[in-house]
Parts: sequence; structure tokens; C-alpha cells
Amino acid sequence: MKHIVIFENFLESPSFASGAEHDVFDDPLHTDRVFKKTKYGTIENWYLELLKMDSSIFPEVYGKGKDWISIEKLDTKQAESEYDILDNWLWSLSPKLDLEEILSVDLSQSNLDIISNLVENSTIEIKNIWKRWKVCLERYIKIFSVFSDKWKKYMDTLGIEDLRKMRNTSQPGLDLHRDQFGYSGSGNLKILDF
Repeated sequence: MKHIVIFENFLESPSFASGAEHDVFDDPLHTDRVFKKTKYGTIENWYLELLKMDSSIFPEVYGKGKDWISIEKLDTKQAESEYDILDNWLWSLSPKLDLEEILSVDLSQSNLDIISNLVENSTIEIKNIWKRWKVCLERYIKIFSVFSDKWKKYMDTLGIEDLRKMRNTSQPGLDLHRDQFGYSGSGNLKILDF
């Protein structure tokens, strides 16, 4: 309970990061955690269920309030650097190989396999980075179908006013881009959100 009161008082301070649907605050009591506060009123149960489906690719969830959750803090700097290395390498092979487009529009096992085939003739650095990223992305592909079903069910429960507030009302987007990845304290690449 003490932790909840501290967080709710802490919301008066500025967030250190912000996404389309959440503001992110440092946890004043735990340096390995952050608070995510929703911009849309409440943290939905389906959202928590999905985060908890696979803690090897999503941040650990430590607690929840009405409009916030406490989750594992991830190191985004290394992931951003690796993303840039992969993106530049793919671009050097062909301008049609755009990592953000692959991750946010065309993420599939067949596209991961294509990249894996290209990686075979690359540097050791690229091979090592891709090995970590491929594991994470393959797990995410499996979870995404469950996410899509839960999203559709959630959208059916909303009234018309709520639908106007949502950005993507027909189906969720993959929302994987440079700023969506981070490393856990144990060195696992994870996805910050979906």
C-alpha cells in the first residue's frame, strides 16, 4: 500500500518517457522498475494478461493500480544501437530491406527466415545480434495471434464514444519499432509494449 501512495504522489513529477498510450515514470523505491500510466483511463485486464503470457519477451509485471502498472525496467540503449546496426546492414544490402517496415507491417516467420539466410554471409557482430533478436521476434509472432483475438473482443465491449478515442479501432498494429525494445538485467531482449 505504501508503494501505491508514493507512486500516486510521484505522478506530479514529469515522466521520463512517453508513448502513444502511456507515460513512463521511474519507481522511486525500486531502481529496476518503472511505472507506466495510461493516457486512456484504466489499464485493461487483457493488456496485463498479454504482458504476463511470456516474461521472456515482455517486462515482468510487479503490480497494478487503476490507471498504472509497475513493470521491469529495461535498458533500451543497447537495443536501439543493435536495431540501428541491423537496419543499416539490411539497407546496405538493398534499400527495399527496411527493418521498421518488416517489424511493423510484414513480421512473419518467412521474413525472419529470409533475414536469417542473409545473416549467414554477414559479420560475426550481425550474426550475434540477429541470434538474440530472432528468438524474441519468433516468440512475439506466436503471441500476436492471441493478442489480435483479445483486442477484437475488447473492442466489441467498447461504446461508440470510446471507439473515437482509440487510434486503431479495426485491429491492433504490431507496433514494433526502434523504441520498442530493451534488455533485461539478465541480458534478454524484450519488447516494451505491443
